[in-house]
Amino acid sequence: MNINLALFFGIMVSSSLIARLSIDLLQSKSALDEVLNELGAAQPPALAIELRKLFSYTSAGYSLLGMIYYDLTRSSFGRKQAGIIVAETFTTGCALDDCIDQGGYPVDKKISLLRGLHDTISTGNLSSEYFSPKVHAISLLAQNTHRQLSYAPKPDLFFQASGRVIDFMIRQIQGEQSLSFSEEFGAATMTLPITLPACYNESVPPHLLESAKCLGASLQLTDDVMDYEEDQRQGNCTFMTCASDPSATRTHAQRRSNELYQKSLDLLSPDERKAIETMSFLSAVHGFLFSNGILKSIKGLI
Repeated sequence: MNINLALFFGIMVSSSLIARLSIDLLQSKSALDEVLNELGAAQPPALAIELRKLFSYTSAGYSLLGMIYYDLTRSSFGRKQAGIIVAETFTTGCALDDCIDQGGYPVDKKISLLRGLHDTISTGNLSSEYFSPKVHAISLLAQNTHRQLSYAPKPDLFFQASGRVIDFMIRQIQGEQSLSFSEEFGAATMTLPITLPACYNESVPPHLLESAKCLGASLQLTDDVMDYEEDQRQGNCTFMTCASDPSATRTHAQRRSNELYQKSLDLLSPDERKAIETMSFLSAVHGFLFSNGILKSIKGLI
């Protein structure tokens, strides 16, 4: 079949999903704009622009993948609010990761920053210590996430899940690295969105949770492989930068990543699998929907 014709049919078949994902993306961006506008005169205008760009290019892809898994839980919790929380959470995490990598802070300051952010997510309290206007803005986003979950019957489930991700970030800063560590880190990150239904006393199908873990682990491995040169320049500790034989480690990690990606699909029903496979297809055809990181990760899998 002609490739253009194949793409046309693929897009037509996926049109409803594309529409849904576009709405998710626009609603999430609009919600973030509202939060960033609240910063107003307290923050430099350039900072809000920077965080908007960070959402557009870094966390949007993860947010949309997370919302697919959220949809598959068939939760009665409002999609718009869920999309806002997911977008804020991933933007907060990506902004924090960027700040840690680029901020030039010593290890103890990085750990203090991470623990302070977790406290803000869990309690809604802002730290009295800020390292920069950007960190302050990140904290305000985290505080807003806490507010939106404060009326849930079991908000601590989401706060604890966020805490596990932050704990992985701290352990990585402290020098912990291995293939299995990277897998666990990615798994913890991708399961955040489907923790939301449980906060509202709704059950989450175990197979969806396991599938999300496998996909998150797969993406994290691929991301570490793809970012090897950049991480090496920045002095970031990953299983790739610490490998005695980077070439052999890359081959092993790519094989393992493919295995995890396939397992994430095998755990799903045919209809559920179609949603994830469609997202992979869209990531290759419609790169504008995704960050560079998520696009590189999925391209490494297909």
